[in-house]
Amino acid sequence: MCGIDGCEHKNGDTTKIKVHKASKHRINMVWFSCSEDNCDYKAKHKYTSKRHKLNFHDIGVVWHHCDSCEYKAKEACTLKKHKKHKTRIK
Repeated sequence: MCGIDGCEHKNGDTTKIKVHKASKHRINMVWFSCSEDNCDYKAKHKYTSKRHKLNFHDIGVVWHHCDSCEYKAKEACTLKKHKKHKTRIK
């Protein structure tokens, strides 16, 4: 059980209770802050922080190029959507 007044979340797993308290009640929350100058972004999850740096600061970008045109994307899934859309147009 969560143990926070008014919260009815129930789970017998201690780890899941800790995750619940951190994400829902911000108890013992570990924040991942952006290290770029003049950027106040912070995330609850390391992956979200990494995506922020990739999308907003171009840190760690591996470009994915379309083999049919000049299009390029930061993520493989975005390129896949582009290719799917492009083939529907033709």
